[in-house]
Amino acid sequence: MQDVTNLIGVLVLFCGIYCLYAAFQMKVRGEINTSLLLTKELMYKTCKDKEAYIQEMFPTLLIFAVATTLCGALDVINSYVVEVSIPYFISLGVFLITFVLFVTKSSKLRKKYY
Repeated sequence: MQDVTNLIGVLVLFCGIYCLYAAFQMKVRGEINTSLLLTKELMYKTCKDKEAYIQEMFPTLLIFAVATTLCGALDVINSYVVEVSIPYFISLGVFLITFVLFVTKSSKLRKKYY
């Protein structure tokens, strides 16, 4: 069972890296990552104001991506390298807060722009 929980840290790390990539796509290329930010019903609808959506969503996505990557990295370090329990639990709390912020903000912006 311990091996499965160690694997979750690796998955969280890769999810954080994917979120960083999605934030990069959004800011540099102006592309909205539909699989991360939109529901299946909204994937093929056009955004009312794409630039404004990106402007509002980018900071939240970036904060969530950094928190997720950090939490995953600390979990991997905690599981495979050396025990860093206190920083890991702090990063887990930050991750949970940013997750709620991300879900709330993305839901609000979906209603506003789609």
